[in-house]
Amino acid sequence: MPQGFTQKGYQSVVWTADDSNDDQLEFSIYFRGENETTWKLLKDKLDARYYTWDTTAMPDGAYYLKIVASDSPANPNGEGLTSERESDRFEVDNTPPAIAQLTAEIAGAAGAVRVRFQASDPASSIARAQYSLDAEDWNLVFPAAG
Repeated sequence: MPQGFTQKGYQSVVWTADDSNDDQLEFSIYFRGENETTWKLLKDKLDARYYTWDTTAMPDGAYYLKIVASDSPANPNGEGLTSERESDRFEVDNTPPAIAQLTAEIAGAAGAVRVRFQASDPASSIARAQYSLDAEDWNLVFPAAG
């Protein structure tokens, strides 16, 4: 996926790194859940300074990344140096909001229908609700309570 491109279910990380004597750098990315102590390898042997991955296989929750930079490709075996840095906390939330109490009733003589529902998402705020009739354009729904 190109750098800067966003897609639902994907997360991207970008970092900067340099070597004082301009050695070639190689990067590894690790992740861990907020309440975990063990780092798990996400990707290694990267020469780019960005990475995008599919988070849909990860459980919802809070995570941290660790980027490890190494100049070992430019040095004799065993003489490479490494440096690492941890990310800020970030959230993975792939569970869609839940819809409850869905009702529809005729409202008025023109045959208009009033639809009501409650939406909730325990892990994040609901940014908006929209509907489409017969594959027409999407229409924004405003909450009854503001």
